[in-house]
Amino acid sequence: MVHVALALMAGILAGEYVAGMPLAACCAAMAAGLVLMFVGNGFSKVQWASLPGLWLAVAAMGCLLTLNVNQQVYRQSITIPDEYDVLQLRLLEVPREGSRSYKATAQIEGVFADTLWMPADCKMMLYLPKEENAAHLEKGNRLLVFSKANRPDYIDSATGFDYARYLRRKGVLWQCYAPKGYWQLCEGMSEDRNKALFANLQQKMVRQLRNSGLPERHAGIAEALLLGWRSDVDDETQQQFREAGVTHLLCVSGLHVGLLAGIVGMMMFFLGRRLWQRIVKGMVQLGAIWMYVMLTGGAPSTVRAGVMFSLMLAGDMLMGRSNSLNNLATSAVVMLMAKPMLLFDVGFQLSYSAVLGIVVFYRSLESLWSVPSGPRWWLVRKVWGWICLSTSAQAGTLPLMLLYFHQFPLYFLVANVTIVPMAGLLLATSMAVLATGWAGTTWLLQGEISIVEWITHRVSQWPYAVIENIDCGPLQALVVAWVLLVAAWMLGMRKHRE
Repeated sequence: MVHVALALMAGILAGEYVAGMPLAACCAAMAAGLVLMFVGNGFSKVQWASLPGLWLAVAAMGCLLTLNVNQQVYRQSITIPDEYDVLQLRLLEVPREGSRSYKATAQIEGVFADTLWMPADCKMMLYLPKEENAAHLEKGNRLLVFSKANRPDYIDSATGFDYARYLRRKGVLWQCYAPKGYWQLCEGMSEDRNKALFANLQQKMVRQLRNSGLPERHAGIAEALLLGWRSDVDDETQQQFREAGVTHLLCVSGLHVGLLAGIVGMMMFFLGRRLWQRIVKGMVQLGAIWMYVMLTGGAPSTVRAGVMFSLMLAGDMLMGRSNSLNNLATSAVVMLMAKPMLLFDVGFQLSYSAVLGIVVFYRSLESLWSVPSGPRWWLVRKVWGWICLSTSAQAGTLPLMLLYFHQFPLYFLVANVTIVPMAGLLLATSMAVLATGWAGTTWLLQGEISIVEWITHRVSQWPYAVIENIDCGPLQALVVAWVLLVAAWMLGMRKHRE
C-alpha cells in the first residue's frame, strides 16, 4: 500500500501541475500499467514488470481523478452577470471570526437579474462584517446578498502564496464582501438541520464552554483543545503556543483522536488478544472516535484523523499484528481517492507526516536507551517514551514546518514532554464540564489550563525559543526529508544489528 499511496500522490501532482495533460494519455497509461501488472503476475520470467505496472496504473488513475475534479470545478464556475441584483447563498460551514470580519464558504444557488431568477451551482468565499447577526449564523442558513462577486487574484509578494489557487483546490472560484445592511437571512429557508447537525452541535458546545464560568482566555483555550474552535483564542496565546512548539494542541487532529482511542483502549485492559476480544475493543474505540468527531462539529482535520485511526484499528482487529506503515498508507489512499485535492491541504500533510515520523522513528529512538525494568524506573520509562514520541513527530513534520512556516521551536521537547501527557486529562475534564456543568469540574479545568499556559509562557520566554526566518524552499525541504530518511534507515540498521 505504500507503493500505491506514493504512485497515487505522483499522479495527483502530475494532474495538477503538468499543463495540458491529455485525458487519452492518462487512459492509455492506465491500460498499459494494468497489462504490465497482469503479465508480471502471470509469467515468472517477467515478474519485475508488476511493480512498474502498479505505479503506472495508479499514477494514471490519480491524474484522472485530479483532472476530473478540476473539470467539475470549472463546470460549476458560472459567469455571474454584471447587472445582477441579488445573490442567494447557502452557508456550507459556520462563519469563523477573523481579525476584521467573519468568513465562510457558501454555495451560490442562484442570481436575481432584472427580476429574473438564474439558477447557479458554484462555491464562494463570503466575508461579513463583525456584527451580532453574523455571529449567530449557522451552517445551512440561506442568505440574500446585495453585493458584487469577484474572482480572487491575491498573491503574496513576500511568500508567493497564491490565494486563488488555494481556493480553487477547495472548489471555490468566487469571493464577496457584503457590508452591513447589504445581506439578510432568509427566514424559514435554512437547510435540513440533520445535514448541519455536526457544525451546529459544535456551536452549542462552544457556547456552553463560554458560559461555564471559565475566564474568557481559558474558555478560548478549552474550545480549541476540545473542539478545534480557535476563533476565541487571542493572537498572543496562539503565538505563545507556537513559540513553545505545542501549537498542535490548539488544532483537533491525530493527537487528540489518538489519545482518545488510547484512553478507551486502556480502560478495556481486561480484554485479551483473541479475535472476538480484539473486535469488541476495536468497536468501542471506533464508537468513541466517531462520537468525538461529532462533538468537534465534523471538522475536516478531525474526520481525517478519524478515518486514519479507524483503518488502523480495523487492521488491528482483523489481523492482530497489523503493519502501521501499511495502515497509514491505506488510509491516505482511501482519503485521496475520495478527495484528491486533500494532498495540497497543509493540515493533511502535517497530520500524515507526524504519524509517519512516529511510525518510522519511534521504535528506533526508543531502542537507543534500554531503561531498566522495575517500578522505580516507571517514571523514567514514561518520560523517555514521551521524548521519543515528540522527537519522532517533530522529525516527521520538520521539512513541512521549514517550508511553510520558516521557523523551528528550539525547546519543543520541554513543552511537549510536560504538556502532551496532560492532553488526555484536559480532554476528559473538558468533556466533564460539558456533560455536568458542575463548578468543581470547571475549577479543575481552569487549574489545568493555568498550568499549561504557565509552561508555554515560560518556555516561549526563553532565549532563542524560536529560530525564525529560515530560508527554505521546496528543494531544501526535500533535502531535509532525504537526510531524515537516511537517519531513519541508519537507526533501523543499528536496531536490527542489535
